[in-house]
Amino acid sequence: MTNVKVSDMIRLAKSQIGYKDGDAQVLKYIRNWEPSWGPETPWCACFLTWLADQLGLDTICGASVPTMVKAAKAKGLWLAPGQQSDGDFVVYTYSADGNPDHIGLDIGGGYSIDGNFNNCVCYHKKTNVLGYIKNTYAKEKVMKKIQVVYGGSDGLDIREGACYGSSVRRVAKKGEILNVVADLGDMYMLEDFLYVTNEKEYVVDYVEPAKAKKQKIQIPTTAKSWRVYPLDKAPVVGNECGMLLPSNFKDEAKYLEYDVIKWAQKDVAVIKTRDFGTVQIYVGEGTGAVIK
Repeated sequence: MTNVKVSDMIRLAKSQIGYKDGDAQVLKYIRNWEPSWGPETPWCACFLTWLADQLGLDTICGASVPTMVKAAKAKGLWLAPGQQSDGDFVVYTYSADGNPDHIGLDIGGGYSIDGNFNNCVCYHKKTNVLGYIKNTYAKEKVMKKIQVVYGGSDGLDIREGACYGSSVRRVAKKGEILNVVADLGDMYMLEDFLYVTNEKEYVVDYVEPAKAKKQKIQIPTTAKSWRVYPLDKAPVVGNECGMLLPSNFKDEAKYLEYDVIKWAQKDVAVIKTRDFGTVQIYVGEGTGAVIK
């Protein structure tokens, strides 16, 4: 029985985003499988093997996607599209004969994290999926944070405790933050809320989530240019799909303002622009951007 959780695997993969061809870290992925290989080696499979080895995950490993697929089928671990779970390996095909050409880590939401995609570790919107290699993870409890939107006698009816049989029924107060926990198999009860760390256990009878306040990004018009990046590439210099030109508007406003659609990762927001469509933008500390 593995002790590795799917959240551990995805967290480690996210920590590698941005490494690209020529980086010493990429050579580590490759030489983890074969110490004599050089940086010219295709490394999408090596990346996943490195992730699994770092955590001690017992899974199908290798440096060749076709070989990994063959092994998965022989062990009954090959899944058709639609049968997968987060943390499984997703196999892509780009050839007319349907051969397995590329592999990544499925993270849910229609995306994977891949090595050697656009020559780097980055997010990949899933298309051309051939199938999946099943991974087995330790069962984990997942915590989600919600905010009560109705209070008083007509408030949210909750049960506080580890299960219904031992729980205490009470009415939550308006504005109260609840920590809700459920096994992964019971996630249907809790969809649409945000993950947080495990603190207490509550079982919820009914909840209507509070509407999240929309965040905005303000780009100072003192900036001459500002890189934006496509959704399927790591937001690093060289991967940009265009440049915003804030200084062109300095006579009209102090800032260019954009709604945050979501956060792709720390300090990287997804916004919609007039000229480049929906893109990623880096707004970390020191850039001059303001988050409101």
